[in-house]
Amino acid sequence: MSFEKIGFNQYSFQKFYESRSDNSIFVYDFFSSYIESRFLKELKLKSPNLITVSHDHINEDWISDNNGQQSLFCTSDEEYLISGAQNLKKDLLVALSCFDKKVILVGHKCDARKFSSMPGLSLQQPKFWDYKATVEFISKVHEVKLSFKELAELEVHLDKDFDELWRIFTKIGQLQKSDEKYRFNIQDFKDSIRLDNFDLLDYFNNKSMMKFFNRLRKVKKLSELETVCHFFIQHTLKVMDPSFLKSKKSLSKFDKEIMAANKKWSINELNAFNDLLYRLLKLSRMGKKEALNEIMRASLKF
Repeated sequence: MSFEKIGFNQYSFQKFYESRSDNSIFVYDFFSSYIESRFLKELKLKSPNLITVSHDHINEDWISDNNGQQSLFCTSDEEYLISGAQNLKKDLLVALSCFDKKVILVGHKCDARKFSSMPGLSLQQPKFWDYKATVEFISKVHEVKLSFKELAELEVHLDKDFDELWRIFTKIGQLQKSDEKYRFNIQDFKDSIRLDNFDLLDYFNNKSMMKFFNRLRKVKKLSELETVCHFFIQHTLKVMDPSFLKSKKSLSKFDKEIMAANKKWSINELNAFNDLLYRLLKLSRMGKKEALNEIMRASLKF
């Protein structure tokens, strides 16, 4: 059995918890260590009798010592919670699957191939168009209160990366709690200001490539360029063949823009653009700054 993939907008602690059913072993996989930690905290509060064990304590001896035995302080219904599941080796996972007590494995970015024989849920990273729901969730977790204007300023200037948003809202929460007079200032987070995929999408869909590359030239980190390239490789493939939209009963604004872009771009142009994206992706993954020079040269071609 493989993981059931759950979209971020479907995330519910209660749903995740109840999904275990009567399985003797169950895996919870998260796209981020931050939300993994949050889930662990809530799970421990809800089930204080769980016996929590870190992955680095799990070995053949531990499994042998605890299998078929009842601890001095727990009932026969004892249940183990093992954190850091992504670090467990395959042979230990096989041994745990034969464990005679209930086991919950919690980790982030788990290799689905290692856990293929186990039931579980995998929470997927939110899409960039889920930004508002993501911010609502994170601000609630950190008890952050921002005005509509301040939230709009964040949306304009910051990337939609979940971990980055989590760190930013952690900092805002700390500032607000330490100083009641604190007023949000975007410049406090200038190191986190990145490209906005919405701007780039608009330029690409309208074939305004001079604006696209001028915007892309503002990239400061190769990891950021890698994220942008990966997104647009997927997007251009959708523009090349938007037939997947035919099965939809109604089209969103995003879907309609894909259809419009399909009419503006030729297949040859899209292939050439995709080739460029793959070059930039490869160079940025290799940590080569010549990827930034490639953007300069590309701006003269499109």
